[in-house]
Amino acid sequence: MTFAFSEGRCQHINEKQLISNGLENIYQFNFNSTASIIQSIDSTAYPQAYNFLMSQYLRWYNIPINEQGEQTLKLYQNYITTTFDPHSTLDTLLLLNNKLLKAEYFYNNNQLYQAFRESYSLYSLIEPHLEMSPSEIASEWLLAVSLYNYYYQYYQDSNPMLSNMMWLFEDGDKTKGLNGLINLTKEDNLAQTEALIYLSHIYLRIENKADSAYNYAKKLHLRYPANLKFYELFIESSIAMNHDASEVQPLIDRLKSSDNVYFKKYGITYDVMNNSKETNAVHLTNLLNCLNKLEQLGGGDHLKSLIYKALYAITNGTEQEEYERLLLKTRRYNYSLTNID
Repeated sequence: MTFAFSEGRCQHINEKQLISNGLENIYQFNFNSTASIIQSIDSTAYPQAYNFLMSQYLRWYNIPINEQGEQTLKLYQNYITTTFDPHSTLDTLLLLNNKLLKAEYFYNNNQLYQAFRESYSLYSLIEPHLEMSPSEIASEWLLAVSLYNYYYQYYQDSNPMLSNMMWLFEDGDKTKGLNGLINLTKEDNLAQTEALIYLSHIYLRIENKADSAYNYAKKLHLRYPANLKFYELFIESSIAMNHDASEVQPLIDRLKSSDNVYFKKYGITYDVMNNSKETNAVHLTNLLNCLNKLEQLGGGDHLKSLIYKALYAITNGTEQEEYERLLLKTRRYNYSLTNID
């Protein structure tokens, strides 16, 4: 999660530039340059900028961060747990970012109470902005307010456990949230990249609008062509749109050859999905082989659900019923690549 800094609102011009340069290098997967930038920061004089970039560096270099070893996780949690000056706009925004990262971390680890606690703490910071229209909110706040508006309604509808806790919060508005994110993509600020990421994800896997997701994901890929994480939504939306397989096959091959198991798993899965023109018998064998490889590499419910949907589509009878059961068991998102007509 990153934020834009409006001109004239941040007195720490050097910090702003360091953060901007550091984030751009992280998004480009240029981690050596990012490390050099971080090393140039006096962590005593500018602790917030240093801790912020360290947390982002660890989060992007170690994808997925929540599956890393104890030592890396301890470092990461240290850098997203910092003190701040309540009179500093920059410090407040970085604190807001840290709380979002902590909430994300706890939610991904299924620690819902801790995620709720961080979300409530975050809510107290953004509450004054919730009644405003997206056009009235300064860009550095608009990302967080838009995400709150969208995901409040999403979790209320999709997660009964979280829904029961949400009476403490002001109601969100999905349309307002989407409009805010779209507004950010039209501005030249750091929040633009995060808005593109969220819109790609939301439109593909939640709103089930692959065409919109594809447009945003393509912008991300063109802007940051070396970022393997951004391949994910671009490839998936291309497959959902039934585009020619050759469009994304080179990207899939790069994922498959990655040393990072996370990216390798996505590459293996997308490869079999992107080459589905074979006979059913050949495709069935390839899908089953893919499942075996996924298990050997540590699994992953979302990827399994993609394969189970494909298996469901080319089988029948009791075999199809079993793949439907497995699909429903592993499905995290109900959209074109995982739903059953």
